[in-house]
Amino acid sequence: MVLRAFAVNVGLLCGTVLLFFGGIESVLRLTGLVIMQDYTPPIYERSDNPDISYRLKPNIRERAFRNTIATNGLGFRSPEIDTTKPLLVVLGDSIAFGYGVANNETLSANLQTLLPSYDIQNAGVPGYNIRQEAALYKESIAPLDPKALILVLYWNDFDRSLSWLDEKNVLRPKGWVPQEKQCDPIKRGLLGRIPGRCFLDLHSALYRIVKGFVNTRSATQERDAKRREEVATNNSEETNMFVQDLAAYEHELSLLSSRAPQERLFVMWPDATDLHSDERKELARIAKKNGFAVLDLYDHFGNTMETLDWDYIHPSPAALVQAATIIHDALGL
Repeated sequence: MVLRAFAVNVGLLCGTVLLFFGGIESVLRLTGLVIMQDYTPPIYERSDNPDISYRLKPNIRERAFRNTIATNGLGFRSPEIDTTKPLLVVLGDSIAFGYGVANNETLSANLQTLLPSYDIQNAGVPGYNIRQEAALYKESIAPLDPKALILVLYWNDFDRSLSWLDEKNVLRPKGWVPQEKQCDPIKRGLLGRIPGRCFLDLHSALYRIVKGFVNTRSATQERDAKRREEVATNNSEETNMFVQDLAAYEHELSLLSSRAPQERLFVMWPDATDLHSDERKELARIAKKNGFAVLDLYDHFGNTMETLDWDYIHPSPAALVQAATIIHDALGL
């Protein structure tokens, strides 16, 4: 009888645990908080222009990057253009777009508050590089005759390869080919010792949540350690990619500047993991050569700009408010 009671209690305990974790797993899947297959938020559409590849859909209101993304009729993340005001356009990648923040928390939205006599349009698109930015400006922005342009540079903009939307509207990097999904479980700490890690990584939404938290925390710790090292040594790593792609970047920037308004500002956004000391000097020279005033936000933030709690790269709403104020003062409008 004692053994039977023990077996029943163990069975009940195991059943309770399975129901508990099974319930969490079901909630994560049914609510879409975790998507197991390859997925891109439904905010993009293909572009017929091969130098653009993809762009934001016009007139959408969709959940993406933990917030609601709303665009106007031109596919910009701003209200419709107010033709009674002079137009100022913010161009760039996910930093300018406002990854992880609401429409009213983006850099453009904060600038709109500071410059109410202007119409500020957010033409940033996640994943864009200078090639796409120059092509988008030529096709969609130049015809609007903007009076001022803010070009926001982040340090992956030198990669000129273009991502593309496949037949399922999943954004793929250049050179991607279909292949069987490989598991990549947590390899460190207690979670790196549990059995069935590979199976869980491929099939468990709960495991994916835990893995994302652990990996983000580890990446943040590594970032902070590198920040301290670079500040202490006043040293940064100049990448070969920067040297190789600088000429191509300058070419695309010259194409953009040939169509840009006289009032133009080149904003260097801080990289959370690198000071880019030498690169910044060269970029400032190139930008000035192409008629841009230059604002180096490293001079204000160093490489310690506050980022989102769940993302160690993109700026927090508070950081975007601070950056908008600095940019506003640099514009002098």
